[in-house]
Amino acid sequence: MGFALSRRLFLLFSLLLPGLCFWIYFLSDLGGVLPKVVYASGKVFLLVAPLLYWRKSELVEGLRLRSLSSGQLLLSLASGVVFFAFIVLASKFIPSEIVEMGREKIWAKVADLGIQDHLKLFFLFLCVFHSFLEEYYWRTFLFSELEKRLGFPWASLVASLAFTLHHFLLCYFYFGLLWGVLSAVGVMVAGLFWCYLLYRSNSIVSPWISHFFADAAIVYVAYQYFL
Repeated sequence: MGFALSRRLFLLFSLLLPGLCFWIYFLSDLGGVLPKVVYASGKVFLLVAPLLYWRKSELVEGLRLRSLSSGQLLLSLASGVVFFAFIVLASKFIPSEIVEMGREKIWAKVADLGIQDHLKLFFLFLCVFHSFLEEYYWRTFLFSELEKRLGFPWASLVASLAFTLHHFLLCYFYFGLLWGVLSAVGVMVAGLFWCYLLYRSNSIVSPWISHFFADAAIVYVAYQYFL
């Protein structure tokens, strides 16, 4: 197998694996410890996959750790505030029966993970580290590599569809098909915009700031309605 072909197959595998891991953990009928191992392995893969893919000479460029101009910083902050406000406002339209269903499943998953006494630390991790991890994987790695091959429009679409898939599975598990689809539309829009922020700024910092606010809104809604 040629080196170029193996890299393309690795990108394809990287696009599909997170969704597969979410399906196994949240929706499959597999019991025992296997779903947890698969889910945890999927998270580790987000961290190591770019390091496995990039050559040493590509690493610094690939990470996109650059400062922002004042205009780029303002756009990142403003979009983050818009996402925060939209998520909080949209949460007010969730029917009470969906809230109850989601609350029951969320508490069951919290107990399953054993984090019920560490929720504040978990949510801090979600807002700060996990938002950075997703930008590092979905935007600076997958979108950027696809953009080299497909151009900006198709790369942003493909990367954002794959990014949306596992979020849809997550929301479908907790809130049912309708709210899973509605959430997926929002995630798709956010994913496309975060691709644009990276493309425009050439820095992971820009989409990370915006993503941080979106995750902070999710944490706020979780505390308001589900915990």
